[in-house]
Amino acid sequence: MDYTIFAKEHHNVTMLMKKEIDYPVTGLKEFLIGKSPDQLKRNVQDLLIAVFEDDGWRRHGAPIVLYSKIMDVAKLIDFVWLIIVSSLSIKKSADVYAYYLNKQYRYRTFGKLFYNTPSKNKAKTVSSVLLSKSIFAERFGLLVKEVLAEDWLEVALNSSYMRNLNAEFHNIECTTQVKEYRYFMDIIDAAFEIADQSEMALDREILAYYQLFAVDVDHPDALFKDGIEMPLDCFEGPLFYVDINRLPKAMRTWFSLTYKTDHWKDHNDPGNLLYLRQTVQRFLDTGWLFQRVGFPNLKKQRPKKGYMSALSLAEIADPVSVIEHFFEQRRLHEWKQLLETWLCQSLSNDFQRGDVSEKDCGEIIKLTQALKLVVDCAE
Repeated sequence: MDYTIFAKEHHNVTMLMKKEIDYPVTGLKEFLIGKSPDQLKRNVQDLLIAVFEDDGWRRHGAPIVLYSKIMDVAKLIDFVWLIIVSSLSIKKSADVYAYYLNKQYRYRTFGKLFYNTPSKNKAKTVSSVLLSKSIFAERFGLLVKEVLAEDWLEVALNSSYMRNLNAEFHNIECTTQVKEYRYFMDIIDAAFEIADQSEMALDREILAYYQLFAVDVDHPDALFKDGIEMPLDCFEGPLFYVDINRLPKAMRTWFSLTYKTDHWKDHNDPGNLLYLRQTVQRFLDTGWLFQRVGFPNLKKQRPKKGYMSALSLAEIADPVSVIEHFFEQRRLHEWKQLLETWLCQSLSNDFQRGDVSEKDCGEIIKLTQALKLVVDCAE
């Protein structure tokens, strides 16, 4: 199988289960129960304000509140995109720029004073679904979702792992974000427009293909194309920011947040947990990928480095067995769901019990060390 189809730069669906991909219109309608366009739009507004306001996430309480709001919008975007790309009836799109320009000059005072402006004040009705189709075409499909659920969210929650200002790191400029904000408003409207339709014919072959990307199906979704093609290079990115020797202590600190209360009253970097989860997910994806494409041949001599503290002598001698045992305990998508649960619990200020264990934390630490050992000992 060509695993590069799962490369992160292809901007695939990341929030939907197999059943939701198989019947996306039904899934969208069920997802929207109890939600309103205004509520979901306010979620985006809350995030955008938090992007430009220091510790703006505190307005909403614990960081889990803002995180959950944005995950709802991200899932909605996945639904709308999938329905549009698989629709047999949505053949045309709308000119987004012309629509916004017409809207800007509606109800103006000076009807004929200015050159090169729309000549009439009449309101022009344009389908939000057709606008969204154009938006996805302009923004390389689901790249627009990553702006919201990764760039904006990491800045709003203060992901301070990078070595410069986080807004600068994510290239966030006010003028660009206004445009993206408008896009999110139209995509939200499109979701409710789709939900109001009685029927919609979809291409079953396209839906069958995208089931490969369901959250309850094993596949890598945190790796870029070059990392999938050369798994030995997968850790260059995350380990540029993360000290592998200190990762075990950080993982245990992260685990401790699942049973601490009021932690976020005294700390201001919840976004770093998002990056830590992403880093661990890269290790998971890489270990799973090695199992599919084959492990490299390993040198007999082992390096004398401190990052192997969680491994026994037998496990240092045979790190591949550690990786294989890890995936015997849970499938890849089950480990990822555990990471999501762990993240959500740790972003809360409430005591959490039972879903993530200290043993789970220890197994993940062993996996990261075994994988680093495989990379260091590859011939």
